[in-house]
Amino acid sequence: MRINRHHFLRFVASGFLAPLVLFAAKPSEFGTAQIDEIWKELWKSGDSSIREPKVEKLSEHDVIERMTGKWTVMFGVMPDELTITVSTNRLVEVSGQKAGKDWIKAGEWRVVSEKLVLFLEQDDFPSFVFKARRHDYIFDPWAKTMMSKLKRVK
Repeated sequence: MRINRHHFLRFVASGFLAPLVLFAAKPSEFGTAQIDEIWKELWKSGDSSIREPKVEKLSEHDVIERMTGKWTVMFGVMPDELTITVSTNRLVEVSGQKAGKDWIKAGEWRVVSEKLVLFLEQDDFPSFVFKARRHDYIFDPWAKTMMSKLKRVK
């Protein structure tokens, strides 16, 4: 049975996948198998014409060296600016401005299956940052391609 991404995300948020929601509070309990399963299901839940991208290697060293900084991302029609701060103790802070309002989220990060996985305290679901076709992307279920390109702000 194929479900669309809106229903899948609503299904997860409603708690039907209780182990996933419970684990979100404790990222250390998320194993590679669970993260891989979530990743694959997210891509399956979308438009069948959109293929899961071939993810390029992203290591913990890459994350520490490259990911801290200001990024522009298209979440909708207007570009948003994100500031990502990763630390060597696996803590992360993501902040930005949306519709003129500042926001900030904190949590933990890990590299799982060559993707940066963010476990933000205010979210019930992990966020994915990954590299494909030599560019950085964030998984975005509302984007036409289900991923939004991250561009470094100079």
